[in-house]
Amino acid sequence: MKSTDSYPRIRVDTSAVGQAGGVRALGPAIAYRARSGDDTDRKIVTIVREIGTITGRVVRTMFDVQLATASRILSDLVDRGILVKASTASRGPSVTYGPGAKPDSMCASLMLTR
Repeated sequence: MKSTDSYPRIRVDTSAVGQAGGVRALGPAIAYRARSGDDTDRKIVTIVREIGTITGRVVRTMFDVQLATASRILSDLVDRGILVKASTASRGPSVTYGPGAKPDSMCASLMLTR
């Protein structure tokens, strides 16, 4: 490795390989978490029922999440038919979402899981 390279050398201690479970016992380096947003979904549907629409900025503020996370939450709700885009804008801060075809069935199933 040249002295100009900015990447550090990483060495793995291979002595753990022969021990109970070996490298598999170390587990995954990055854990994957699926979105379980029943409570999040319930709160968003409640806001849409009370106000009529919701934006990505409101979701970001309510749940203290990043822009990409708020976008994924809203996209998931649109894909499931719970929300629909209520504005003509395709992206950006002016996109608003309103009630979709299935908000009542979603709320009923969420209320049963309490």
